Amino acid sequence: MCLLNHTNSKNELLSFFDTKGRHIVLPAKEKKQERMTGNIIMAGSSFKPGAPVMATTQYMCGIFESQTVFGNTNMNILTTNVRNSLNYFKNSGTRILVRINGKYRLLTMPSLFAMSFNGTDWIYKLEDDVLLIRGEASADTDQLRLEFISMKQKKYDIKVITQLELATLGENVKVDIQDAKMKIIPAGEMAKKLPKLQYTLSYEEDDVTLQLEEKEKEKYLVAQYQQCNKFGIVTGLQGHSNKEFDIDSERKKNEKFIANFVQNINLEQVQSEDVLAEYLQPTELIIKWYAHDALVHLMSPHGLEQYGGAAWGTRDVSQGPTELFLALGYNEPVREIIKIMYEHQFIENGNWPQWFMFDEYADQFAAESHGDIIVWPLKVVAEYLKQSHDITILNEPLSYMSFKDKQTTSKKEKLIDHIKRQLNYITSHFLPHTFVSAYGDGDWDDTLQPANSEQKKTMASTWTQELTIETLDLTSKAIAEFDEEFAREIFELKEKMKTDFRKYFMKDSVLPGFISMDTENKPHYIIHPEDKVTKINYRLLPLQQGILSNIFNERETQEVLAIIKKNLLFPDGVRLMDRPATYQGGISEIFKRAEQSSFFGRETGLLYVHAHIRYAEALIECGYFKEAWKALLQINPISLKKRVPNAALRQANTYFSSSDAAFNDRYQAQQNFAELKKGEIPVKGGWRLYSSGPGIYVAALKKLLNHKKV
Repeated sequence: MCLLNHTNSKNELLSFFDTKGRHIVLPAKEKKQERMTGNIIMAGSSFKPGAPVMATTQYMCGIFESQTVFGNTNMNILTTNVRNSLNYFKNSGTRILVRINGKYRLLTMPSLFAMSFNGTDWIYKLEDDVLLIRGEASADTDQLRLEFISMKQKKYDIKVITQLELATLGENVKVDIQDAKMKIIPAGEMAKKLPKLQYTLSYEEDDVTLQLEEKEKEKYLVAQYQQCNKFGIVTGLQGHSNKEFDIDSERKKNEKFIANFVQNINLEQVQSEDVLAEYLQPTELIIKWYAHDALVHLMSPHGLEQYGGAAWGTRDVSQGPTELFLALGYNEPVREIIKIMYEHQFIENGNWPQWFMFDEYADQFAAESHGDIIVWPLKVVAEYLKQSHDITILNEPLSYMSFKDKQTTSKKEKLIDHIKRQLNYITSHFLPHTFVSAYGDGDWDDTLQPANSEQKKTMASTWTQELTIETLDLTSKAIAEFDEEFAREIFELKEKMKTDFRKYFMKDSVLPGFISMDTENKPHYIIHPEDKVTKINYRLLPLQQGILSNIFNERETQEVLAIIKKNLLFPDGVRLMDRPATYQGGISEIFKRAEQSSFFGRETGLLYVHAHIRYAEALIECGYFKEAWKALLQINPISLKKRVPNAALRQANTYFSSSDAAFNDRYQAQQNFAELKKGEIPVKGGWRLYSSGPGIYVAALKKLLNHKKV
């Protein structure tokens, strides 16, 4: 059944969703896409933070399993990942070759491709047969199943070739072949960290021939079938409770798991007169897919483009996963996130790394962090306490991480003592003679990191100051029952920061992106109509965060919304700034990546979807519910072209981190940026799936639905 569809310029059907929310794609033969349609699937139906899961990536063009991994997505990889978006190299991951008319043919682009939440079907229509390739993750165990079926029961000679990831398994990896089973025994670092981790591939047909082939310093698992019309391969873990499973039954379990997970998002409560029905259908469909993407971001950190992940970004995990869980009423996972995060707080100074690995590789973490990172764990605690009223967590004894020793400390302190160290760090990193947080190594926008070390000590981020004020306000209220005196101290600190905010940042409603403090404590505005250096007038983040942090009065709020609408709202969403940073061949003067990056996309391209969702939240905060609906639909990829006419064709069931204008280079982007606001430049979907954005989106929708009339 076709619910919603995408068409190309010839009005030919390219994709649709069925009644179960599965995304079905008919590949457009006349046009090669820049990125392969795909999905990451996970086994086990778990959402316990920190628990290792089995995952693999499936692509439409005949890449049936790639980057198969259990646990750490950088260090524990079994099969190679795809590093070319056009499938130029045909050896990565798992491939299938079928002998047709005396010659082996590589199965690539199918006739039809159907993605479920944790599985996929590839259908190949031949002259006299239909081949069905199916892959699914088990809902109950750490297993993946891949099967081949000739729908007309014709028999073929078949080869299944899997490339091993020697960078993680080690060049001396051993492959033990016994009957119809292969056991992969890692060597190198993986073997040292996880000596019991061994992968197994079970081939269910007795007549299969298995061998390990070495070619050009690469190793391949090869399974060869003679005159076969059906086979199945299960990838699992040695010593785990592996069992045979049926794809149809597991698919139903996986679909039920996602449906139950988001059951608190009830779109039926929205009345037809409140919002257009055409908005509800794509919203209902995308919520399940965004929930899936959000769980991948937490449980198996990596994406379709960002195949390197493995770590929790301190800022990221404090947003997407925690906001998702709290919005859906799952308090316990947030409690677990808090415990894991605070056990990665540095004992030396009370700060956090920008990112950290949370498993056997916990000795790997960033050596630095941006100026806002210190705030986020506290915000999670405050939001958790606000919803759960579980003040017992403040007495939870937790260890620290030693920056020097790169290991967990034996010393433990109560969470409330961790928080006191955290606040000491905040107060010790103010600009001189102020209650203004120093910029440090940056803020949310990675492209605007300071170009030199001196700026770290003299600059301040307007957005970070607002976020800190909001967090301190939430925290003082949340812990008042536990420690009234400490709560009062936090409240007083918040008031001092708020006073200095109005003193140094709020010359008018046009908040600067940053201030730079001179030796006489006089602020100079950066990214503001007065800024003659960057020549950028407006920055989105401080404008909308001022609304979310309740910094503004009613008049100021309306002025800020008017500024955003006039200067930053484009057909595909709100941009981070009203114009891009000046590019001079990669030479940095003020900001690092914004002036270095030759690619005009992601944050550099200025429409980062995560920030657009925060804009929708600001609209909700102000009571502009219909506008908020439109904002959320503006970044929903399902039938997007109906709402964003200049949107290029893109995969419809996954989260895109950005909306990237189709400029050829940075110079063209600078010269013709005004055309983008007019909707005259096509916009393409950016990196897919791996982001805190999907969780934030679900949480924003829940806030919107909490209002009966919109």
